[in-house]
Amino acid sequence: MVKSKLVKILKSLSKEEMKYLGWFVKSDYFNTDENLVVFYEYLKRYYPGFDSTKFTKEVVFQHIFTKDSYDDAKMRNLMSKMTQLLEEYLVCLEWKQDKFVRDKLLIDAFERRNIDFDEFKKLTNGLIGEIGSLPFRDEDYFLLNMELQKKLYYQSTAIGANGTDKIIEDASDCLNNFYSLSRLKMMNEISSLMASKSIAKSIKKNKEFDENNILLKIYNNIAELYEQKSEAIYFATKTVFLSNINEIRRSEQKFVIKYLLEFAIREVRSDSKYLREIFELYKIAHENEILENYGIISNATFVNIVMAASVIGEFAWCRLFLAECQVKIESKTRKEMIALGEGFVAFYNKNYSTVIDLISNLNFKGVLYQLLAKSLSLKSYFELFLLDNSYFSFVKSYSESFEKYVSRNPDIGSRKSSSYTSYVKFVRKLAGLIHQSELSVDRKKLLIKELNGKGEIAEMNWLRTKIEGN
Repeated sequence: MVKSKLVKILKSLSKEEMKYLGWFVKSDYFNTDENLVVFYEYLKRYYPGFDSTKFTKEVVFQHIFTKDSYDDAKMRNLMSKMTQLLEEYLVCLEWKQDKFVRDKLLIDAFERRNIDFDEFKKLTNGLIGEIGSLPFRDEDYFLLNMELQKKLYYQSTAIGANGTDKIIEDASDCLNNFYSLSRLKMMNEISSLMASKSIAKSIKKNKEFDENNILLKIYNNIAELYEQKSEAIYFATKTVFLSNINEIRRSEQKFVIKYLLEFAIREVRSDSKYLREIFELYKIAHENEILENYGIISNATFVNIVMAASVIGEFAWCRLFLAECQVKIESKTRKEMIALGEGFVAFYNKNYSTVIDLISNLNFKGVLYQLLAKSLSLKSYFELFLLDNSYFSFVKSYSESFEKYVSRNPDIGSRKSSSYTSYVKFVRKLAGLIHQSELSVDRKKLLIKELNGKGEIAEMNWLRTKIEGN
């Protein structure tokens, strides 16, 4: 029952939404089944975790149908009815939270019922004016504006009203901008996908768009950025974005940040100044809450931000970020993720023993974070070995246990498994050469050549610096 669609939806509700759900379930308009009211009251006991061992279909059934023996079909039917009621509630929540959706539905109702044209026109022009007063000029704006202009046009022509030419021209302009913006976004997404897979693909661009529209200008720049890989275009796009960030919806801000980050991450392989750019972009995203969902930062985003800040030595900023994130990381992974974040800060601050103390005994949820933690521990042992030769045995034993973990874990995909296995073996080999004082200049050249020929290998940049610096 814990993994049911019903419980997944209930877990997504805030405390306030859970309370209002009670009113919804008890409303005769939406529900006439008294068993669902009893079911809701019982579900409240287990919200928000629904993780009690007592929360089973059998126990819930006995509470609702006190005189009946357990009937699985009857219980599943009750859960299905509650799920349907919940889905209707979610629709109502969306309707309630978005004034434009409500007004648009009211306009649709006036149109469909052929209510007085003057009232319909007043409502429609009112909504057009409201969305026009907002700073956003994105897909949602153009699509809604186009639909409203079309409705106004067809209703106006039906009664022979004047001024229809201007209305249809406005609708056409909105359609052109919607198409241009949607196409540019789609083109950028394809370019992003192709770039991540190192596949060349040329995409014909449409340059007929309103250059006064900030978002269209940004997306067109990004399209050029993927094609030309120009530093000038990157910085120009970033400047335009920052100068107009308040005129861009949060949902669009996420796309822009994503594309700029992808470019900076690719370029950092050949130009280290983009390390600072990666941090700056994440800092902008954090300060504007662009990468948060309902106040929650995903573990992946959290790790990326901490790593970006730590690599360039922004330790003070990073500690403030870690303190702020105490309440922004999901509670079930909070302890481990904060420890991992502090581990990155300690590592780049050269406090290697602290890293091992922080994360060596923690059980990270999710393969990716286990790999990151183990990799950070291995690098810390290696750095300690460079300072004290007696740590060689720790590097050797930890690398062997790390390699066994990778080879025996079925949840690690073959690509990632190969990447980390190569990394672990390379660390062990490099440590052995240094321990035996056999890392000559010629041997370094051979190792660099071998490293470059490995294809995808974890921590390649760090390995390269360790070879070249010893």
